[in-house]
Amino acid sequence: MTNDRINVCVAVVVFALCVAGSGALVGPINRDRQRLGVISIQTFDRTMPPAVTLATTALGSFRGLAVDVLWFRANRLKEEGQFFEANQLSQWITSLQPRFPQVWSFHAWNMAYNISVATHTPEERWEWVSKGIALLRDKGIVYNPTAIRLYRELGWIFFHKIGHYMDDMHWYYKLRLASSWQELLGAPSRGATTEQMVDEFRRIANAPVSIELLIDQHGGVEELLVAFKKLGYGPDETLLRQIGKIDMYKGWSELRLMGDYRFDPRKAFDPGLAQLLAQPAHASAVEPLVAFLRRDVLRRNYHMDPAFMLKLMELYGPMDWRHPASHGCYWSEMGVKMAVRQDQAKHRGKLSSLTEIDLLNTNRQSIQSLQQLAWNGRVAFDPIAGRIDFMPDTRFIPAYDHAMDMAKQRIESGAFGGMNADSFAMGHENFLLKAMTDHYLYGDMQQAQYFYKKVRDLYGNRPQNRDTGRYRKPLGELVTDQLIHHLELMTNTRQFIRAMLGRAFDHGLGENDMKVFDRYVQIASVAHSRYQADKDRDPTASRGRMRLLPFDQVLAETYLAYMQSPDLSLLTRSRAWGNTPLELRRRVYTRLRPVIAQQAEAAGLVTDLAFPAPLGGAPSDDTQRSPRQATDVEAPVRIERQ
Repeated sequence: MTNDRINVCVAVVVFALCVAGSGALVGPINRDRQRLGVISIQTFDRTMPPAVTLATTALGSFRGLAVDVLWFRANRLKEEGQFFEANQLSQWITSLQPRFPQVWSFHAWNMAYNISVATHTPEERWEWVSKGIALLRDKGIVYNPTAIRLYRELGWIFFHKIGHYMDDMHWYYKLRLASSWQELLGAPSRGATTEQMVDEFRRIANAPVSIELLIDQHGGVEELLVAFKKLGYGPDETLLRQIGKIDMYKGWSELRLMGDYRFDPRKAFDPGLAQLLAQPAHASAVEPLVAFLRRDVLRRNYHMDPAFMLKLMELYGPMDWRHPASHGCYWSEMGVKMAVRQDQAKHRGKLSSLTEIDLLNTNRQSIQSLQQLAWNGRVAFDPIAGRIDFMPDTRFIPAYDHAMDMAKQRIESGAFGGMNADSFAMGHENFLLKAMTDHYLYGDMQQAQYFYKKVRDLYGNRPQNRDTGRYRKPLGELVTDQLIHHLELMTNTRQFIRAMLGRAFDHGLGENDMKVFDRYVQIASVAHSRYQADKDRDPTASRGRMRLLPFDQVLAETYLAYMQSPDLSLLTRSRAWGNTPLELRRRVYTRLRPVIAQQAEAAGLVTDLAFPAPLGGAPSDDTQRSPRQATDVEAPVRIERQ
């Protein structure tokens, strides 16, 4: 046998052994790929050019090179401000390599932050913000369920893009989010306690997992479904949203009381469906069916776990899912849960250094969401007037405090490696001081003392606090120090008083909660008195620091400006007028009526129905006040939401 034949035979044998060996390794490799979450799922976008599709199928393992080229080009286009072109390329990259978390993050951020602001109308902006959310929630996280950065990115869009005030369309985003989620989950019952709100959501979390089980457990559901089918509805999100709209617009009859006959409920919801739901024969089946639909839609269409949502509400407080911070907290917490589970499985119970940083940043975002819920977690949404506002919810203060303590414990235990607990300290101290101040101003002295003691025990020995004696002062004096920077200048004092009175009108009179009204009026009165006392101590102050008018006149002028404001719907102002104390209505009615009558007439409303005259008429001294007095409190002013 010649040497050439021997070499050929040896090569064939080696080749056969290599093929056999590689075949034997396929099974273990696939199991490892599945365990590590690196299985490729190839999906092809119809908008993808033929060249890209050909490269995907023909290049095989060289697909990564094509992705690198597209990724480089997408980044360059973004730097050049060509956001739409970069968006198209990122779509191709996600189709070529769906297990690449960074491109999902890039793609969603580009939609929510770059493309959205390049459009011009609120509707267009909201469409792109919504697309960024849906991309991460419905695709990116589905393909990469343990990629904590995607959860953090999604939570950040809710928390920052929608929940904060940097975007000039943020109020529109908040309005659309609240409207959408009120259709899905309804609105919390007014005045409900934490336990009542949690129990209400528990019905959703504990609803049957299938329509068959629901029918078996609740008589009348099958008959109700048949009735829905006759109207063209199936047990899906469309039906759920229609039911939500019926509940959301049930107060439309208020417009009739104002003389507005232009509102057509048939354009807001299906009147035939409303009549069906109102039938007594279906009353017992509606509630369990709605609970089932809510659970099913959350899981199928929004990829959210109702059981985990309930857990967060039990742990932190009565989250209102119309609030963007509630979603920010959910996705951040879910990201921590999924990443820890996966990373510990990979590293035998330990966390990798990269995951430590991601967990710390995501945990911070959860804490920021809870802080936002504490400062403005109570949603005041009026779908008929098309208005939304937020007010503090002290029920989340203990939740934020607990979350901060847990984060500090994780750091001190070494769960985050060498991270220092001081990274949380400054924010925690400021939070405790604000919690103390809010409880003091709301009259809850016991909680105010609790948070004062806690902040003093934790941070009283810091050098700057020890040198200034900050925490050796009585509680009332420390609260005064916290407020003093708001009250140093005349302009700031006016803004603070207007903000407090604006909340009194919005959330007290508008929501028919006189305790809230009295509370905010009292805070404004204290600010007014403190400023006046400061003026007495400094009689040589410049004209910019001259006295304010007496507080009862400041209250009347600010209320008059509020009731005249064209930025508020007439329905909102009519509600506030009906709940206003008689004496305050009498003080402003003579001057208010000409303006409000003109606005009501232009809107086609009947003034005397929407804004009836107060009993006894207006006091004579109020009608004699000069225009000069009104200008001393900057009337008319626009009440701004703070």
